[in-house]
Amino acid sequence: TAPQDRGDILRAAAAWLRKSASEVADDIALEEGKTRAEARLEVRAATASLDYFAGQTGEPIGDVLPPSRTAELIWSERVPLGPVVCITPWNFPILIPTYKIAAALAMGNTVVFKPASLTPRGATHLVEALVHGGAPPGVVNLVLGSGASLVGGLLAHPDVRGVSFTGSNTVGRDIARRLAGTSVRVQLEMGGKNPLIVLDDADVERAARDAVDGAMGMAGERCTATSRVIVVGPRQQRAFGEAVVGLVGWIKVGHPLDPAVDMGPLISDDQRRSVVRALR
Repeated sequence: TAPQDRGDILRAAAAWLRKSASEVADDIALEEGKTRAEARLEVRAATASLDYFAGQTGEPIGDVLPPSRTAELIWSERVPLGPVVCITPWNFPILIPTYKIAAALAMGNTVVFKPASLTPRGATHLVEALVHGGAPPGVVNLVLGSGASLVGGLLAHPDVRGVSFTGSNTVGRDIARRLAGTSVRVQLEMGGKNPLIVLDDADVERAARDAVDGAMGMAGERCTATSRVIVVGPRQQRAFGEAVVGLVGWIKVGHPLDPAVDMGPLISDDQRRSVVRALR
């Protein structure tokens, strides 16, 4: 498929997703737990990602290099890898897959998409968008099920040429170990322990708002969540702590489709128990 045609498919997928944004966002909210407003932001970002990679299909895919002799022509060309496996987490069930899948398709690869087992509906919406956009049969393949039962077989398949994974450190290291010594290209995004640093001349109220938004947005279930704060100076520490406590007290937790709710539930009871253990 010509690069420009790939771009048209991605643009059409973005248009379909944009048209279906309300339904898609509600499904994400009900399935993953983030609020409707947060889910709509995710869908909007996913459409922007599809449009961005559609634009990449019009960029140069090689270079003409200066030859050492006048009768020579030397050039480089980027070619598709082949089948790429995309393994994604549940916290951004449509946005993170879009980064991986749209990039792979724009460059002419086929995709086997293994989403998190907790968020199959959000993943299905993305694949539906690509199919409605005109992706040829067999180019985007959705595999639903548990990682324990599926990932090993996907990684061992002889046709796989690339793997892109976002998730836990444990699973990421296992993927790296399994594919070490092979010619399969591997991209891993794992974990995160993100600090926010408040210096002694900072606007404490603003810093507190940023910290609460970073830590509590989407119930804290994102790899870029603010998970620790370093405050310089005892006066700032006291004022910052009081400001954070005051802001957190106003957060309303409840059903993700309730417009008055600021924070939806955690995705599963396992995650709830994990958070409670950390608090103890």
